[in-house]
Formats: sequence, structure tokens, C-alpha cells
Amino acid sequence: MFDESTAPRSVETPAFACPHLLGGKNQPSGAYSPDTDAIYMPLNNACMDIAMSTDVAGPSDGYDVRVRVRHLPGVDPDTAPVGRLEAVSASTGETLWRYEQRAPIYGSVLATGGNLIFSGDVARRFRALDAHTGSVLWQTILNGPVSGRPMTYSVDGRQYLAIGAGGLTQGTGFLQLTPEITTPSTGNTLFVFALPENRP
Repeated sequence: MFDESTAPRSVETPAFACPHLLGGKNQPSGAYSPDTDAIYMPLNNACMDIAMSTDVAGPSDGYDVRVRVRHLPGVDPDTAPVGRLEAVSASTGETLWRYEQRAPIYGSVLATGGNLIFSGDVARRFRALDAHTGSVLWQTILNGPVSGRPMTYSVDGRQYLAIGAGGLTQGTGFLQLTPEITTPSTGNTLFVFALPENRP
């Protein structure tokens, strides 16, 4: 279905549309847990103004429009949550829980067999949440925005968790909504965390 009110009509008059072209939901992948029968999705509460462009588009310019990120209508722009992690029942479509925060989320999600959900944000926080409730169980601060895809693996019976930080590209537009959040211009880093060893 196409809503014509969201199409820009002239250079002078931008159109307002929700969600932003990078979210609601975009390329950062969600996760499914067969233990909870839930899908965990990284989302962003953001809208946009779309305007036609008079500039000559170059090879990497994409569409011949210009976009400005905006908050949702009716929210306080100084406090409104932008990032959102949502758990949805795969069977019913019901929202099971929602974790909202000020910082945008532009990294993927990992669900583990231990009923943990790992997610990070552009404010450098990487956290573990309870898969059933969405409660934050652990978090740390990395050296750059969390924009990668977390993964887990085991070596000699010990479980590890890896995540990349830095290299935020497309998600930087969301930072216009949260000017108080700054991201350092550091290089990309791969962090690996070891889970406690199982002892007999």
C-alpha cells in the first residue's frame, strides 16, 4: 500500500513519513529463540522529512532525494527513547516485552540457549537481557558504537561471546536525535568475552 502523503512533491515542500528509511526495522538482524518461541528485534523510533534534491546525483548518492531524521510526533525530543529492543511471540505476534532507551540501536541481536539476549547500541553499551522479561542482567561499555553482529562459540568446552565495535556508518543519522550522545572516532575492535568455566 502506498501513502501518497509521504511522497515529496517539490524541492520547497518536504514530506513527513514514519518510520525513517533506516528503521523502525532495517538491516541489523534480529534473533529467534526456540526456547521462548520469541523473535527479538532491534528497532529505532524515528521518522523523517523527505525532500527532492536539485543536486546532480553522483554514483554513490543513491536516490535523488534528501532525508532528515526526526522524532516521532508528540514526543519530547530531549528525552524521547530512540532505540528499542522488542520481543514478539512467533506464534501469536503479541509483544511480550519492550526495552526502550535513549541511545539508537544499530547492531544485531543474539539469542542464546541460556535464555540471554545480547544487544548493543551506538552509545557503546553492550548488554545481556533476560529473554523472558527484558531485564538487563549485565552490561559493559566498549570503545566504539556496537554495530556488528554478536556471536557465540565454544573451545574445549568453554563458551565465548564475540562482538565488533566501531565502524558505525548508516546508523550515524540517528545521532541527530540524541545530540548528547557522542561516539569516539576510534578504530574497529573485536571484543571476546569468556563465560565462567563449568566446574564439576
